[in-house]
Amino acid sequence: MVVWKDCLAFKIMGKTIHLYSGETSYGLSTVADMDNHFYYLGDKAADITSAIFAWEAVNGRTLTDEEKHQSLIDNYLMSEAI
Repeated sequence: MVVWKDCLAFKIMGKTIHLYSGETSYGLSTVADMDNHFYYLGDKAADITSAIFAWEAVNGRTLTDEEKHQSLIDNYLMSEAI
């Protein structure tokens, strides 16, 4: 059983991605949730880089540098609003 220690949300290309992360007997375990599509990230940290990686894996394409930059700005502005 995994008890999720961290849950973070990021907006990537208009989609909200929830990252759940927790320690298991095997080490860190992180899972991404996008519209009830789950993607196992293994021992990756729950951060914006992992959210982008998961988005790319699920959508089958790599974000351009401009899209990555815009995602960083969008998530920075989202964190400032909290």
